[in-house]
Order: sequence, then C-alpha cells, then structure tokens
Amino acid sequence: MTTISPCRSFGTRGLSGRVRRRSPRTDGQTSMGTLPRPISGRGIAPGCDQKPLPEFEKLPEVELDCPIQQGLANEDPDVDAIYRLLLPLPICFRTDRRLALGRGTWCPFNSQNTAWFPAAYPLMYLPSYCSFRMTDIWRSFVAQRIAWENGWSVLFKGRMYIRSGTSIT
Repeated sequence: MTTISPCRSFGTRGLSGRVRRRSPRTDGQTSMGTLPRPISGRGIAPGCDQKPLPEFEKLPEVELDCPIQQGLANEDPDVDAIYRLLLPLPICFRTDRRLALGRGTWCPFNSQNTAWFPAAYPLMYLPSYCSFRMTDIWRSFVAQRIAWENGWSVLFKGRMYIRSGTSIT
C-alpha cells in the first residue's frame, strides 16, 4: 500500500521566481544539496557520470520562468529500478531548496506531484507509442526540449510530500 502525505512546505507555487540554476549537464543526476550521493531519475542508470556535482550554494541564483515544477517525495521517491537494487532507501530531501535545470541539462521527471502552468499545458500529453512505465519519462524529455525553446526552465522543489510503500503492478 502506498501512503502519500503532504508536507507543511507544500504551499502555493508561482510561475516565476529567484532560484538556483544548474548549467548544462547531461547525466540526469540531481543534487538538491542535501544528500551524500547523487540520485538518478528513472531511465538514467546510477553512476553513469562520475563528475563531481557542483555545490548547491555555488550555483547562480537567477530570475526564471518555470511553468513545469516537479516536487520531490521523501522516503520512497521515483528513482530508477537499478538504483533501488543497489543503493539504500529511504531518501530525505530538504524543504528549502529549489533547483532549476537550465538549457541542455536533462533530467526525467514523472507525472506525480508535477505542477503545470497554462503556458505549458500543451506539453502534458502522454505518448501512446511506448510502454506505460515510460510515458512520463518520454514526455519529460520532450517537454524539457520545448521548454528551452521558450526560454523556460524545469524547476525541482525540495520535499513536497512523503511517499512510503510502493505498489508496483
């Protein structure tokens, strides 16, 4: 059984704001400055790039439009299956970190806990030509590429809810 509980930090979301931005990097690993190791999103194998991650505090803080915003889940986040086999859970994120991915920085995001603002509504489609488990991953890659052409970034926000237990069918 999966249990989802919103955190106090859930709050409201705004389209624009000052956030830390990550420069181009294509390994799909995200660091919210809160973990001793990088986390690979679904579809990106752990350790695919051994480059050190930049310190969160040293990333530039800029004003950005982010019409696609992915909230992170504590305890049992949506990570790659290989990650689940090789690395420990639970994972806990901080609530005070927001990271925008700049042009050329790829990271898959899922359908759960993603806010879409009206400008990005056309990017919400789910492709029908791939397996059910891959639809949101492919959508995220297409959405990121189109977002760059519109001058947008994808925002990852610190812990928004706690997800415990996984129901895989």
